[in-house]
Amino acid sequence: MLMVGLYKTLIGGNVIDHDELETGQRREALYVGASSLVLIPMEQIVGSIVAVVLIVVNYDEYAGFAQEPSVFVGIRFLTFFIIFLGAVFTLISMKLYPFKGEALVKLKKDIMELHAKKEADAHPNQESFSKS
Repeated sequence: MLMVGLYKTLIGGNVIDHDELETGQRREALYVGASSLVLIPMEQIVGSIVAVVLIVVNYDEYAGFAQEPSVFVGIRFLTFFIIFLGAVFTLISMKLYPFKGEALVKLKKDIMELHAKKEADAHPNQESFSKS
């Protein structure tokens, strides 16, 4: 769950910036809508995987810590598996959309130039609607 939350906030901004440089349009709403088709099921699938594994390893909710050894193996597997997959996907995304280094500096510089150009183009249009 933590990795999904990190993906949405940290990596999402860079993806939107890359898209804006390619298309010239800021499409945050489109990105959030499309990514929710993937991220919301991902959040739900984690709970389903946990439930299935606990059923397979014969988890007894009333036994407390007096569980069979297979239950503890299953819980350790879940802990490793979910965190490992989240870390792998996060590292892949960070490779494609880095958070530091020359690629990020160039991206931010290009975005600032694009925004300055858009703002300069918008000012003549605003002046044409004078108060007279």
